Amino acid sequence: MHVEAQRLVAHAARDLDAAREMLEQEDFEHVCSFCRNALEKLLRAAILRRSPGTSSKSHNLVPLAALAGLSVPKREFMDLFDQLGRFGGTPTPDNLPVEPFEVPDRDGATRILKQSVECYRWLSEVIG
Repeated sequence: MHVEAQRLVAHAARDLDAAREMLEQEDFEHVCSFCRNALEKLLRAAILRRSPGTSSKSHNLVPLAALAGLSVPKREFMDLFDQLGRFGGTPTPDNLPVEPFEVPDRDGATRILKQSVECYRWLSEVIG
């Protein structure tokens, strides 16, 4: 695996650990933030695997998944990319929110974390 891709995968794992801690502390906004950051890092690693030297300034998860050339196995993953792509950050032309992101309650944050972990497993396999 590309050295930078390995680094990104390791950082994504730490972000998901932090998201778990935030869930325990009932800080649901930070659960979403750490999950979004983890998925962005994984998508960037997948881009590096596909095309070393390729980069994107986008922070929007949906275009990053497209740039990685992924065949996303679950519709829920694309929905997650869309939902978390609207979370945080400074709006740019490729990530202007269609509808605002609303911080979920405990159940919603738990669902986002669970889906993010599933997505992490899938992307880790894709990245190698």
